[in-house]
Amino acid sequence: MITAAIPLRYHPSRYYLGNTEPFLNQRLSIDSLLKCPVISKIVIVNHTPDYISKEDPQIDFIKNHYKDESRVQVIDLRHGDFFFNQSWLLNIAIRNTETPYFMRIDIDCILEPRFSKIFKKSKSILESKGILEGGLYGMGEEDVDWMSFEYLESFYPYQGRLKYNVYSHSHIVVETEALRRIQGYDERLQVWGCEDDDILKRLIKKGYTLKGNTYKLIHQNHFILNETCMSEEEIKAKGDRFKYLYDERVVKNDENWGDLKSPQIECVKL
Repeated sequence: MITAAIPLRYHPSRYYLGNTEPFLNQRLSIDSLLKCPVISKIVIVNHTPDYISKEDPQIDFIKNHYKDESRVQVIDLRHGDFFFNQSWLLNIAIRNTETPYFMRIDIDCILEPRFSKIFKKSKSILESKGILEGGLYGMGEEDVDWMSFEYLESFYPYQGRLKYNVYSHSHIVVETEALRRIQGYDERLQVWGCEDDDILKRLIKKGYTLKGNTYKLIHQNHFILNETCMSEEEIKAKGDRFKYLYDERVVKNDENWGDLKSPQIECVKL
């Protein structure tokens, strides 16, 4: 029914994220998807350019840990001399989706166990040009036993200590064909950020409606990848995104969107 797409890059500062066991957070996220029967496939598209790290233990861990899991597909595009581009990775996932519905989710989020039931009840919304938004809930690190997945599961239905982020619209479920008709996320939006708002705006212009906070996700604590972790060229590329947000076209990429070789931008040589 659904292909869940995870765009991924490695940074040494996120080796532990919010816990003391390497890559536990990543496993919690992927395992939460595997527990949902309506998710037929998980496509993890990884791009770790050389300027970030020559090594990528995060994707190596994922490939080894899930090597026997048929529902997990890893597309590893590490290295290269162009910037990390979240839109590009998501478009690769869309081009590799064979299910009628597409979910975008980040590696630092845990999907609620009730999602399959919610999805079945919400199919009529999707069939009527609706978009299901995943409500992102944050928690203080002091509230969480990071070593206990059972504890996290028992946290539902988010009473008390979890807070809904009304400004986050990254996590959605929508018809795959809707994304193909507008030719995916805008690949000119380099690095990360703004691609989620942009694609929602374009889908809405095509007659789709957003059903907010339909299902819930826990956002795990982690070190923020801010300007102190980025090169000057990457900071500039991230700033350049804003000039493309005023582009009112619904279709922004050409027919080569989601190409495995490189994103649809003039590659910046580092």
